This record gives sequence, structure tokens and C-alpha cells, in this order.
Amino acid sequence: MSAMKVLALGVLAIGLSLGRAACAQTSPYEPVKYSNESSPSVAPWQQPNIHWYGASILAADAVGYAAVGAAFVSEDVGRFTAPVGVGMLLPSGPITHVGHYRWGAAGASLGLRVGLALAGAWAGAAAACDGDTCSPGPLIGLTAAGMLMATTIDAAFLSYERLQPSVGVMPTLSLARNRIMLGASRSF
Repeated sequence: MSAMKVLALGVLAIGLSLGRAACAQTSPYEPVKYSNESSPSVAPWQQPNIHWYGASILAADAVGYAAVGAAFVSEDVGRFTAPVGVGMLLPSGPITHVGHYRWGAAGASLGLRVGLALAGAWAGAAAACDGDTCSPGPLIGLTAAGMLMATTIDAAFLSYERLQPSVGVMPTLSLARNRIMLGASRSF
């Protein structure tokens, strides 16, 4: 087995494990809801109790981009890694949002990924052909630019959720020289 095939299988294994990890998470979080009370000049990451989970989207997309990049290195591997990479890039953001119970963000992420990739492909096709000759460079480059824009927008603006305050009861034990106290405490 060649080194490129081993690399391609490694990229696939990492991508599948990231996707499974994103789906397996149980989230005690509630989606971010912006109200009129919060100042529009305050960024989401500056608000209290806001959690950013965009790193998992960036990691999964990095694996997808690496798989697509490996397709350009070797034709032999490219037949396998290009579809795998594109197949990872399209659903990785929406799957991560679904793993965080953010269905609207999942739909917006899918729309961004498909829409910006198609817009880049359309602009690239328009720029690639000059009369009877066509070059694949602009088509590939502008499609990749659209996908990179979708990843950036997804991770930067859609990957926030509001943390729910935790309420719990915890047993307590207090040992002193002449007594033992057993009780419960509650946090709000």
C-alpha cells in the first residue's frame, strides 16, 4: 500500500471519528437567543454564559480540506480522497450543530456551504472560459474560496450557544473531632 493511500485512509478515519464525536455529545445547552435587552454592540463571546463550539467545525473541515488537497497531489489517491473530502466538507458543520441541538444553525450552515460553493463555482466557470478555451484553475479556485468563506462564517457566527445554569444536589460530609455531619447542599 502506497504512502498516499495510507494518508488517505488516515484522513478518512480521523474525519469519521470527529463526526462520531460531534454526534455523540449530549448537550445541556440551550441555543443562543438574542433579546432586545442585550446591547447589539456586545459580541456573542463577550456575553456571559456563552459557549463557542466552532473548533470542532474547524477541525472536521480541516480534515476535509486535507483530503481534497491530497487529491491534487496524486491522481491515484485523488479518485478516492476528493469525494471523501467533499463529502466531509458539506455535512461537517450541520452535523456539529445538530449535535448541539441547534437545528436552525444546521440548516443555515448547510445553506451556506452549498450556496457559497455553487456561487464560487458559477463565478469560476464564468471566469474560466474565454471563447472556445476553458481553464479549470478559476473554477477550482473560486469554488474553494466559497467553501472557505462558508467554513469561516459557520465557525465565526453560527457556533455559539447559551449555557444553562446548572442546578444540582451534592452530598456533604463534615468530620470534626467530636461529631460527624452528613447532609446535602444545593447549587443554583
